[in-house]
Amino acid sequence: MHSPSKSPAPPGGGGVIEARGLVKRYGEVVALAGLDLTVPEGTVLGLLGPNGAGKTTAVSILTTLLKPDAGTATVAGADLVGSPGEVRKRIGLSGQYAAVDEHLTGFENLDMFGRLYRLGAKRSRTRAHELLERFSLDFAAARPVKTYSGGMRRRLDLAGALVAEAPVLFLDEPTTGLDPRSRTELWDVIRDLVNRGSTLLLTTQYMEEADQLADDIVVIDHGREIAHGTADELKAMAGGERIEVSLRSECRLKEAMRVLARFSVGDPYTNELSVIAPVTGGAQTLTAALRALDAEGVELADVGLRRPTLDDVFLFLTGHVAQTENGSTTSTDNDEENPPARNRRRARGTRRSKEMTTPTTPTMKAIVQDGYGAPEQVLKLAEVDRPAVGGDDVLVRIRATSVNTPDWITVTGTPYILRLKSGLRKPSTPVRGTDVAGVVEAVGANVTDLQPGDEVFGSLWDSTVATSGAFAEFAVAPASQLINKPAGLTFEEAAASVMSGLTALNAIRDVGRVGPGTRVLINGASGGVGTFAVQIAKALGAEVTGVCSTKNLELVRSLGADEVIDYTEEDFTSGEQRYDVILDNVMNHPPTSTARALTPTGMLIPNSIGNTGGFFAGLPRMARATLMRRGSTDVQFATCVANRENLDALAEILTSGDVKVVIDQTYALSDAADAVAHMLGHHARGKVVIAI
Repeated sequence: MHSPSKSPAPPGGGGVIEARGLVKRYGEVVALAGLDLTVPEGTVLGLLGPNGAGKTTAVSILTTLLKPDAGTATVAGADLVGSPGEVRKRIGLSGQYAAVDEHLTGFENLDMFGRLYRLGAKRSRTRAHELLERFSLDFAAARPVKTYSGGMRRRLDLAGALVAEAPVLFLDEPTTGLDPRSRTELWDVIRDLVNRGSTLLLTTQYMEEADQLADDIVVIDHGREIAHGTADELKAMAGGERIEVSLRSECRLKEAMRVLARFSVGDPYTNELSVIAPVTGGAQTLTAALRALDAEGVELADVGLRRPTLDDVFLFLTGHVAQTENGSTTSTDNDEENPPARNRRRARGTRRSKEMTTPTTPTMKAIVQDGYGAPEQVLKLAEVDRPAVGGDDVLVRIRATSVNTPDWITVTGTPYILRLKSGLRKPSTPVRGTDVAGVVEAVGANVTDLQPGDEVFGSLWDSTVATSGAFAEFAVAPASQLINKPAGLTFEEAAASVMSGLTALNAIRDVGRVGPGTRVLINGASGGVGTFAVQIAKALGAEVTGVCSTKNLELVRSLGADEVIDYTEEDFTSGEQRYDVILDNVMNHPPTSTARALTPTGMLIPNSIGNTGGFFAGLPRMARATLMRRGSTDVQFATCVANRENLDALAEILTSGDVKVVIDQTYALSDAADAVAHMLGHHARGKVVIAI
């Protein structure tokens, strides 16, 4: 690599980026079919198109990663084919996926980029510090990138593209996979780049992104330009108005689309629970459409009449619905019911796929696991189909979930022996998470006591380690494992209470049969199950001793423990105190040693597999505890029994004020890998929550 140089004025007064007739073929597939582009200096060109339109191929050619089969192009005055080295001196590239080394720190990544650009050691270090501060990453400069959130990695990747201070930047779908907050922050960074004089070519599927950032927009499909203009000019092309109705239930989408198709001059399409239809006639058409929807019994949550957006333009031009925040968009292409739309498509020569003749399967964002290993390596945000709703099921729009032991066990695949059940190479179910709190979206035919719009919480747990999958925008749960969420609980509190709260309830109330005067010791009293167990035991009148680390002593006392033991200072198994029930959430002592702290009739409740490594990890200790049942020691096991009776009991103690939910940290869905890693460290105070 070479140090970048400022670009000379492009010949002929054209754009900083000039492309004419670019063609690229892969066998019989034509990725680009004669594409022309012009990007004036100091502006942003938005290159829009559906998946497979040719956006990334165009960027790859203009950044010298691919050679065109035909056509010419110059970038910052340098000929693309004749002088690719000169082009590379004058450009920066941020691809679809962050090209940073997760094992290096943020500073080390940028310093390495500077040295590869031959900036010299001193300038590389200076530039790295400048960019870390500029992108608000200086606080994490010394942290390995594997500990960064998705938004932080994206900002670091963009900073890497700026190390050489190139005058021309190519950003290929820079915000794909980011949560809305991180996306907005990155938009601010891009605006600042333009204000400083950079010229940008930006590819995106997000219409709002193009509307916010691009001075000029080129829409391509099948490798060809099909429209070109500013956002306002493109919106004017779609013309007319749009009726947009929001439904109370997803199950009535087809009926609503069928009704609105009678009034539409184009194809109705959906965006989550909304149906949008191009119309003429304004308020008169809207009134008639609402009457028809009411006659069909379609209940509406909201209705509006508006001017076209870029999303409408995208559909008008390509026949595809643009990517939204959660990707859950569909459209219909019924020529028999909608002749004007058929004629419009024929006039502009747009070919529509057979899959567009009926509404497509709704999709959602989810955290998908593609193997076993460290959370940041195997957990990725992806677009997947929404789960189907069975007759006894409920589709829940998830507002919050939490991380539990089965999640990190399945993510890491340890103990290895458990892979025999969950899947040898990767889990049989790709989405983790069992606790759910959210809003009912749809119900199965046999469900009568829950309705769309109800706020609920409960569990997907089916007693298998690889239960799927609440780390997502939607999940399907058996109706028998959901109840209405108490009004006094937040979604985060409700989600955090399910598996840990039910396990503690089973251990203390059902297995241990704890009552007034029962002497209870809880090892791991500051963890998820432990914080609930301390409070439930106190509510039942027990004398409670909690065992935890030094930093959590005050927390456990605040939960009501009569005595707190700092395990770094004292070994409870060697003390003189004896207990009627020991709930061991840590298993950091051999079970025979732990049993010495029991009264002659006392009960040991092991509730951990110990450490996370190796073929068996802590399973041998659980096995030894089981064998102790053959002797004089009473050893019993707790479990999470997710049914309405237990959920009702949990809700009652949560609303009584006797038990509070302890939440250590809350993460966004896009940062679920960080949430699991936090839990994997075994030092969480209470629960780790994922808010969606």
